[in-house]
Amino acid sequence: ETDMDRKIEDLIQLCDRNYALYQLNKDLLANKIDEEEKEEIIILSQKCGRELAERIKEENPELDIEDYVRKLEIKIENKKSDDLKNFISFGAFQEPDTIILYDDTVKMTVEYIQKKNIEFLNKINIREMIITHELFHYLETRNPEMYSNRKKIVLWNLFSYKHLSRINAISEIAASSFIKELLNLEFVPNIIDIILLNSIDESIGERICNEISMQKKKVRNS
Repeated sequence: ETDMDRKIEDLIQLCDRNYALYQLNKDLLANKIDEEEKEEIIILSQKCGRELAERIKEENPELDIEDYVRKLEIKIENKKSDDLKNFISFGAFQEPDTIILYDDTVKMTVEYIQKKNIEFLNKINIREMIITHELFHYLETRNPEMYSNRKKIVLWNLFSYKHLSRINAISEIAASSFIKELLNLEFVPNIIDIILLNSIDESIGERICNEISMQKKKVRNS
């Protein structure tokens, strides 16, 4: 077992809040948010995603994600990550109604999981997780009253005018809770992003692992 393997095992044990705090602290507007407000944002973002998933499960007891997406007339396009420049991704939502899946990154991640024998992920349908993530962003565009759309912070003031901006991390934190609840997962969905990075370059994955572990210390000290 390598150091990287042990770090992945440690990350599996971290709670949702560790990952949420990491995402929030990485946001471009993080320095505009005090620590107390960060706690409130995390709680309300997770609630936003979780409650939306609960509502969908209640309305669709025999839920199949791809069937549900087809029912909403959302298109799924399979592409290669060669189409991307300077970054890597599992998927994206393209307005108004298209989910893009990058098949090769999904395949790369699945192969890494098998190679490392990460047992708890072996039976996970990563494609389904990515579709669910982008489904959240689709639903977000249709629900202006969702917390991820409503919550804004003041960037700057000019006399009585206040320039407001959304916090991108809120949407991602809510999406993670949405996936976990809708698919009944026992782990934080963000772990597959780290697995993907490891499959490309373990030194990058290790750096991200260390940064997320630092959030664990912050959580303990708060």
